[in-house]
Amino acid sequence: MAELQLPDKEVLIDIEAPVSIGTDWWILVELGLLLVSIAIVVMFFTWFRRVFWGSLKVQYQLKQSLRLILQANQCTTNDVLRVNDLFVQAKKSQQLDASVAMQLTVRFNQLCFSGQDVSCETFKGLLDDFIQALQDVQPTFKDLTLGVVSKLGVVVRGWLK
Repeated sequence: MAELQLPDKEVLIDIEAPVSIGTDWWILVELGLLLVSIAIVVMFFTWFRRVFWGSLKVQYQLKQSLRLILQANQCTTNDVLRVNDLFVQAKKSQQLDASVAMQLTVRFNQLCFSGQDVSCETFKGLLDDFIQALQDVQPTFKDLTLGVVSKLGVVVRGWLK
């Protein structure tokens, strides 16, 4: 048997106990803040799409319909039904005030489903009223910024108390 030979000098190696891996709390905080900020951005774009984009889209389609009717100088049943569909879409997405929506619903029902021919002047008047109702309800950027600032002020005052 071979004998185990030791080196002439004994070399001591410093062996440290392994350090347990701790939880990096800052990564969790950063991840949480990232998720909250992403959620806020998604909510903002959803709100923007519902409040502004839907209203602007309906107004553009209405103005385009009005322009086509004025160019053709006649009103067809398809024009009336197309505008009625836009009205139903605006009502479903709550872009109109409830009382104005009720008045316009009565007028649209009389025009669309009465079975009588509709004069272009009557239809143009209803179309103008519908466009005006959409413009009255649509908030402006100034209203939105003041609303956000006032709500932020309420939150800050609540924290300070």
